[in-house]
Amino acid sequence: MQTETGSLVARLSEDATLVRDAFSEKAGQACVSIAQFCGGIGYAFYLSWQLTLAMLATAPVMGVAIAVQGYLTVKFTKGASDASASAVSIAEEVISSMRTVRAFSQEDKEVDRFAVGIGKIVSISNQRSVMQGVSLGLVQAFVWGSCAIAFLVGSFLVGNGKLQIGELFTVFGMMLFAVIGISVGLSTLPQFAKAYTAYHRVLEIVNRQPRINFDGGNSLQNVVGEVTFQNVSFKYDTRERNALTNVSFHVPRGKTVAFVGESGSGKSTIFSLIERFYDTTDGSVLLDNHDIRGLDIAWMHHQIAMVSQEPVLFGTTIAENISYAKDHATRAEIEDAARTANAHEFIVKLPNGYDTQVGERGVQLSGGQKQRIAIARAVLCNPKVLLLDEATSALDTQSEKLVQDALDRIMIGKTCLVIAHRLATVKHADCIIVMRDGEIAEQGTHEQLLEADGVYRNLAQRQLIGSDLARESPDVSRTVSTDVVLQGDADVPQE
Repeated sequence: MQTETGSLVARLSEDATLVRDAFSEKAGQACVSIAQFCGGIGYAFYLSWQLTLAMLATAPVMGVAIAVQGYLTVKFTKGASDASASAVSIAEEVISSMRTVRAFSQEDKEVDRFAVGIGKIVSISNQRSVMQGVSLGLVQAFVWGSCAIAFLVGSFLVGNGKLQIGELFTVFGMMLFAVIGISVGLSTLPQFAKAYTAYHRVLEIVNRQPRINFDGGNSLQNVVGEVTFQNVSFKYDTRERNALTNVSFHVPRGKTVAFVGESGSGKSTIFSLIERFYDTTDGSVLLDNHDIRGLDIAWMHHQIAMVSQEPVLFGTTIAENISYAKDHATRAEIEDAARTANAHEFIVKLPNGYDTQVGERGVQLSGGQKQRIAIARAVLCNPKVLLLDEATSALDTQSEKLVQDALDRIMIGKTCLVIAHRLATVKHADCIIVMRDGEIAEQGTHEQLLEADGVYRNLAQRQLIGSDLARESPDVSRTVSTDVVLQGDADVPQE
């Protein structure tokens, strides 16, 4: 089951608050009410059990009304919580993508979409209020109906000499004392019903067992960084067909392997499996000939670093973003990593240097600056395996050169796996693997693949003809400019 971010946030905030309130103030209030009710009933029985039983004649019917009230409260609370989570998801999505919303002038559309979500909450709340009002009214009617019965039966007992007038008012007072206690207790019932529902929703999250454990497993000594796929197949839960089918390859220590192919061919899935964001459906992923499913995942992530096309920065300082990869990193280590990533010069020119706030998701920095900070973070990690997922494709020419220079520095001596859109960036890779429909269509060096009449040669003819790369390979005809760049995540230009 897929859980939306907003839904998860709503459960952890709203539901947790309901549980906390129920087991703090409301729990104490309920205990006092129960004690008051039991004390009043007990003393009333001591004075006159006949009159007390008569007053309790409406108790079974009142119990049914209370049970119905509790059931309706649980039902409507669950519906309101689901509607609230949906509305929070919409708000979170819109706020995080506000620039896109503003760019297309869709503010009114998003307001209407959020209003629909809020409307569901209002509708459920109105229904809940009506039903709770009716059930509570019935409860109160039975409560005060018992008082009427008390005077009727009490007058009969006094008339027959079985009860003194003073005892009648004492019993009535004790029962009234008990009724007030139970009334106050009943007023907390909706809160406990809500807390009951919220508790189980929170418990569902807490007790959910992840498919991939966060800790546990083995760690290796003297890691060299060899990566091997052995007959790997993988299918996402939300898709019917495999994302990867029987994929096998080996990346030796210190070598660079590039992955090219059309969108949806499985390149990013390979990276996700190496990072163990998912486990394979069939086959194995090996690190130094050890199945990664037997390795401690926290330890393994210190051996592997990934630089993606869209770097993720947190809303804190540059220094803290870089040091995110290593606990207790010194300022000297942070600055050395920034120098390696070609980031030190622009950082020291900022008003607060390394203590400059980058804003939410790094909004205060340019794309190239964010990318170089992300590379510095990877440098500080000092990984054995480096994953580069189109780290330069979204940058301008000047920023791309700076970032590529930084990548060239940190790739030295490391096992590198690269996803590329521009074939010119991978021509010097030790091996190029061409993906198609989740399978390996071709693999070899740049020259070998150009000599073969296959998918890679077709990509080169479309994208690289007329470039220096094409001149190095005279068999490729010269009719297309090298400036053609594959759109999105596709490696074939849009016709």
